[in-house]
Amino acid sequence: MKNLLKYLLGLVVLISGCSEEIALPATVTDIDENVYKTVTIGGQTWMAENLRTTHYADGTKIPYHIDTVKWRTSIPIGVRAFCFYGNDFENSKTKGALYNFVAATNGSVASSTNPKIQGVCPTGWHIPTSAEWYQLRDTLAALGTAGFEGDALKSIDGWGQQDLTDPFEFNAIPSGMLMVSYTRYQFIDSLSHWWTATQSSDYNAISYRIEAGRPSIYGDYSAFKPWALSVRCVKD
Repeated sequence: MKNLLKYLLGLVVLISGCSEEIALPATVTDIDENVYKTVTIGGQTWMAENLRTTHYADGTKIPYHIDTVKWRTSIPIGVRAFCFYGNDFENSKTKGALYNFVAATNGSVASSTNPKIQGVCPTGWHIPTSAEWYQLRDTLAALGTAGFEGDALKSIDGWGQQDLTDPFEFNAIPSGMLMVSYTRYQFIDSLSHWWTATQSSDYNAISYRIEAGRPSIYGDYSAFKPWALSVRCVKD
């Protein structure tokens, strides 16, 4: 019995001595008290989860719309709106919320003089520009994933692919979108599609996406601003 007690005591001391060396994942908390893991890749720090806040950082509520037909017929291009895929709050817990462009950016667009648009992001974070997404893709390529940058960002599960390892812990989960021209939610199991803060015209903005069964990141895609897409924030 004494030997057993000595062993257990030694084990406790060993664990206590190592505890200071165990680094907990870095996190950021939004206005709704949702906590997100973060990951640093190259010189950028990204959220490792899709945003799911229902308020801006100043407490202003983002309008929630559940009628997909109204997204096409009743929401002008400059009106903020967000939703949960399939109008199911449970989807937001892992896949985040979906925002139209003006909601994601809170009515602003990135420019050379104002590149950091906070939008729906927590204080100290912003909607990435197209250039910042491009930087991420270049960093991934330089780290040995050229041509497979999209697969390198995908979560291990959810894509129907057996060879995914999520080496950078970006945890890109397929989250779908609302394409208003079809007035229905689409691609819940096969697509992650994110806004940038960079607009391409009065009616379109640049987005980046990854798809099931395709290894790359597809960027500089001009998405219709009323579409509802995911958001990943990057640290200022």
